[in-house]
Amino acid sequence: EQATKAFGHVDIIIFASGIHQLGRLEDVSSKVDYNVMSVNYLGPAEIIRSIIPSMQSNGGGHVIGLVGLAGTAGEPYGAGYAASKFAMMGLLKSLKYEAALAGSNISTTIVIPTTSIKSSLLENSLLPNGARVWGDPDAKNLLKEFTSSIKQMKPDRVAELILIAASNKLEEVWIGTFPLLQFMYLVQYFPSLANFLMKQGNFTYTSKLSMKLKTLK
Repeated sequence: EQATKAFGHVDIIIFASGIHQLGRLEDVSSKVDYNVMSVNYLGPAEIIRSIIPSMQSNGGGHVIGLVGLAGTAGEPYGAGYAASKFAMMGLLKSLKYEAALAGSNISTTIVIPTTSIKSSLLENSLLPNGARVWGDPDAKNLLKEFTSSIKQMKPDRVAELILIAASNKLEEVWIGTFPLLQFMYLVQYFPSLANFLMKQGNFTYTSKLSMKLKTLK
C-alpha cells in the first residue's frame, strides 16, 4: 500500500527475504514451522494477492521469488524451510498459468540460488525450540566454523543476476557455483542420481551444518 501510494502502482516485486530453520523434523516444534511458513509463503502470498489488481489495471507486472535448492530438492534437517520454498515455487507457477489464462500481462520469475549467499539467513535460523542460532553459543560457534569453510556468493552479484533475469523475463533461473550448480542439473534431469546423492548428506550447503546441529534442542 505504501509503494502504491508513493509511486502510483507497482511494476515489479521481488521476494528475497526469508527465515531458515534447522533440526530434525521430529524435534522441531509446530510453532517454528508456522513461523517459517508465515514469513516465507503466507506473507508473500498475501502481498501478491493484494497487488494483482493494481498490476492488472496498469498493464501488467513482474513477480520474482527466490526459492533455492531446498525448494526443488528438499533439505535434510530443514524440512519446514524446504516446505515453505516448495509452496512459494507452486504459488509462482500457478500465478503464471492463471495470468496466462486470464490474458493478463503478469509474468513471474523463479530464482533458484544453489549455493550459499553471504547474508544473515543462517545466523538467524530457528533451532528446534524456536531460539535463534545467534542466541545459542554452541550453535553460533558451529555456524562460524561452517561459514568460514564454504564459498558464498556476494549479494550484489546475486542482485545483478536477478535483474538480468527480470529484464529478459526468464521464467526460471539457477544461480550458483560448482558443485551445487551442477547438482541442480542432476535434480532436474537425473532425479534418481540426485536422490542418491542427497541421501549421502553432502549436497545441500546446510547439510553438514545441520547434521552438527541436529542434537541441539
